Amino acid sequence: MIKDNSVYLKHILESIIHIEQFLEEIDHSEVIGEAANQLNKTFLTQHPDIPWENIIGMRHKLIHDYFEVKMELVWDTCTIDLPRLKPQLESLIQ
Repeated sequence: MIKDNSVYLKHILESIIHIEQFLEEIDHSEVIGEAANQLNKTFLTQHPDIPWENIIGMRHKLIHDYFEVKMELVWDTCTIDLPRLKPQLESLIQ
């Protein structure tokens, strides 16, 4: 049985929505980098286990070199690095 075209169109639309949501995450990555850039320099040196320079550098890359950004790097940052960073930051806040 052949599926109705609307089924495939829905798959395409859902994928577009997921891509849009992913792109919104890039904006959040920019906020993360900007906020890290505003942290007190003494605080940054007291917590060398957190890759502050990389976090700030990602923001600069996203803002200034957007068309040269490797989406695989953004993906890895969102799926690997940020989940590792989250508990470190939570412990600093507590």
